[in-house]
Amino acid sequence: MRSRNIKPGFFKNEVLGALPMAARLLFSGLWCLADRDGRLEDRPQRIKMQVLPYDACDVEALLQTLHEAGFIRRYQVEGIGYIQVVNFARHQRPRPTECQSMVPPPLEETASQDSPMH
Repeated sequence: MRSRNIKPGFFKNEVLGALPMAARLLFSGLWCLADRDGRLEDRPQRIKMQVLPYDACDVEALLQTLHEAGFIRRYQVEGIGYIQVVNFARHQRPRPTECQSMVPPPLEETASQDSPMH
């Protein structure tokens, strides 16, 4: 896990605040699991053991709740599931020494980065 910062606005976000408390806690934990680009493997059991090991909760359902609310994006590349924390770069400043991401970006993101408009 990595050290990340949580800004005070996190607690005042009304859309996030409408989600179950376990989803909010999981969301903050995902920041600590995510790499410097805000991406991680979509492995609910592993995520549960790293973020909520003492809680009886359905992390698969919580991840889907966060996805549907727009806080994370669940996607697949070559049949492997991944998660992108939405707006991660807006809220986090990873250390310059943090390793480059080994997780592929969502395909649409790759296409938009290759676009001459960016």
